Amino acid sequence: VLVLRGHTSTVSSACFSPNDRIIATVSNDGTARLWNWESGEQIQVLNGHDRKQVTSITFSPDGAVVGTAGDDRAARLWSVGSGQQTAVLTGHDR
Repeated sequence: VLVLRGHTSTVSSACFSPNDRIIATVSNDGTARLWNWESGEQIQVLNGHDRKQVTSITFSPDGAVVGTAGDDRAARLWSVGSGQQTAVLTGHDR
């Protein structure tokens, strides 16, 4: 059993990268996190959802990008390698 410690609130979703080497999680603490599957080591902390709940996450087919969505009414794209936010998609009013 692998326990991933780092989120400070409830984890709302998790998924595996296409190559099964990275686990991505999102939380009510307003962050998404990337983890090494084998060691449990935290690879990246993705901050940017204005401390609102992050509700979903998914990988691009090549595993180079993750997309997150949250209660800030925005979807965000992130580089897996650098942890940098690459795009913000707004306009989700409901």
